[in-house]
Amino acid sequence: EKKGEYKKAIEYYLKVENQNDKVVFRIATCYKCLKDFETAIQWFLKMPRYDQNLLEVVDCYKLDSRIKEAIYWLFIILEPLEGNSAELTALKLIEEYTYPGKKTDYPNFNQRLSDIYIAKAVLNYQKDFSQARSDYGKAISLLANGADPKGVSLGVLSRYQNNYKGAMDILEQQREAAERYFENLLREAQDCYNRAEDRYRRAQREAENEYSRRLEQTRRDLYLAECELERLQKEASPSAQLIEQARHNVECKRNDYHNIVNNHNMIVEDYVRPYRREMEEAMQKYRDISNSRTKIIENYIGQYKRKVEEAKRAFELIRNLHESVYGLR
Repeated sequence: EKKGEYKKAIEYYLKVENQNDKVVFRIATCYKCLKDFETAIQWFLKMPRYDQNLLEVVDCYKLDSRIKEAIYWLFIILEPLEGNSAELTALKLIEEYTYPGKKTDYPNFNQRLSDIYIAKAVLNYQKDFSQARSDYGKAISLLANGADPKGVSLGVLSRYQNNYKGAMDILEQQREAAERYFENLLREAQDCYNRAEDRYRRAQREAENEYSRRLEQTRRDLYLAECELERLQKEASPSAQLIEQARHNVECKRNDYHNIVNNHNMIVEDYVRPYRREMEEAMQKYRDISNSRTKIIENYIGQYKRKVEEAKRAFELIRNLHESVYGLR
């Protein structure tokens, strides 16, 4: 590559197993040096679309005399503005690049560039107020086009004020929506609890019925065991072994019966426990939602509050810049 043998360099790089960004950049650069700009662009666009990488795309279009496409990618870099060095380069280039059909292809060029300079002024406001004033003045001059700059600036200020008011209106709408959202959550939680409670009550009835069935069954088993013991005892030649077995059976059945009689609550509780737990969890969820009203609503409207704060800050900055450059309204 250093010897200018770009095709051989490309062949070498294409064989590299790990095609990381560094390798991709070398391949793109080789195609660029070969003046195969379209292929170079395709390779540059395989890399992460960082502004610095996109400047390479811009340069390829410029070298290929495709200024319309170069300007398109410059706007991609500049919108939205973040304040990095690549953007400053792009801002310089976008004012330098021109071609005969520019006004037709980009009828709102000055408006877009003005918005970029306003964004730059906002970014510079705290750290370099003098530069912010200069950027704001540049933004207004792009829009003025011979009109009164102060009047144009007032129009910009009005736009930012309307943005601020619009953000507040949206916030109020979303606050109402948040209230409805909270009420829906609460209603759903209440419905969930009601269903869980119904299942619990039904389980209680089923548990009592099952208990009664088991109690009756053990009572009947005890009765039959006692009858069998009595029958054996009345035989003419009773078998001592059979009588002992029958007596033992009666004792077991009596224990079973007394166990059920004495453990009514435990037996019923074992049956209904999962349903009661489900009901308690549903009630806890309802209480959690009810107690979290403020948090739920704030989470819902948080992004809209931030937008209001951003719009307010932008309006106040533009107002201060207007007054600094053009004086009080």
